[in-house]
Amino acid sequence: MTRMAFASVPLSSLSWLQVLGVVCVVMTCGGGGGRGWRGVDATPSPPPPAHKDAATASWREAPVTKGDAWFDAAYQESKNGIIRIDKNGATFAFYRRVNDDVATFRPYFYFYNNWFSWKNKRGTDMNIYNTYAGALDRTASDRWITDSYDDPGVGFPRDMGGGWMGVDTTPYRSSATACDEVMAGSGFTCNEKRFTTTNGYTLYLEEAVIKVSPPSPPMPP
Repeated sequence: MTRMAFASVPLSSLSWLQVLGVVCVVMTCGGGGGRGWRGVDATPSPPPPAHKDAATASWREAPVTKGDAWFDAAYQESKNGIIRIDKNGATFAFYRRVNDDVATFRPYFYFYNNWFSWKNKRGTDMNIYNTYAGALDRTASDRWITDSYDDPGVGFPRDMGGGWMGVDTTPYRSSATACDEVMAGSGFTCNEKRFTTTNGYTLYLEEAVIKVSPPSPPMPP
């Protein structure tokens, strides 16, 4: 309605400031979060929210020297059961179980020297992701699509990229039969001393879930 009223007034009878005002009304001049002259919303869009957990992830390094008892217990108590793998100081991959068996699965020997398919098949037992957010959300497009297993003495990721871990775990294991106990039923015998290299890989575990104790009942008067 306002634009039609201005249009009926001869521009020759208006001052240059009034003419400018008419042009601004017709073109909806910017400001105030309205639309710009091209009809595009001039209000900047807010940044996308950060992933609910990615920004607050807390990790602890899990070297081979910690031993299988510490490593496996720390994994079983971790927040989401995700293992972060770095290579030469850069994030490489994230490992997460498909099955809800974090409380019982023992990954130490799998990673450090015996990357077997026994209870560790991609897509059936676990998946490997490129990003932490992908692992948290189990994003299919973020998953690895290759397999390579079952070479005793060769740890993660066997032939899936950039060499593998093969570390002597015998000085740090909880018992002489610990690895064979973990792999019982695999059809393979553990080899813990075939290689002595991490090939630049470093493992990290999520911090444990903080368990809050219920408040103590009030003392009787």
